[in-house]
Amino acid sequence: MSGVGAVFVDPARRAGGRRLRTGESEPPLAWCAALADTVPAVGVKAAPGLDRARVPAGWEVEFVATGAS
Repeated sequence: MSGVGAVFVDPARRAGGRRLRTGESEPPLAWCAALADTVPAVGVKAAPGLDRARVPAGWEVEFVATGAS
């Protein structure tokens, strides 16, 4: 992606009227992470409960919550 400084991806977590399993999305998380090979800054909104082992090495993880705990 020539000239693109950053991207933010919010993959779909539903398909055909049903919710996908945690860690599954369209486009897949691996595709989203691969954007870092061509774009300097990549942000991905992931589903709650994502296994942290699926986060690429060297990536920062941030958890955001709203409401009472």
